[in-house]
Amino acid sequence: MGIKIGDGNRLKKVIISKGDVNYGGSKKNFFQRHLIITGVIIAVVAGIILRFAFWDEFISCLLNNS
Repeated sequence: MGIKIGDGNRLKKVIISKGDVNYGGSKKNFFQRHLIITGVIIAVVAGIILRFAFWDEFISCLLNNS
């Protein structure tokens, strides 16, 4: 298959550009497409873990130092 130009002129196996041209773009995963949503989800999960993991120790530390 070639490129047809004008009246019967045909180009076969012609390199039009240098290097690889990727017009479709590379596939991005969920975390690369939705950075803000990912950040919020990670912050909420970290907050829940920290709240339940250290809350009792934090309260006892506050009560003992008062």
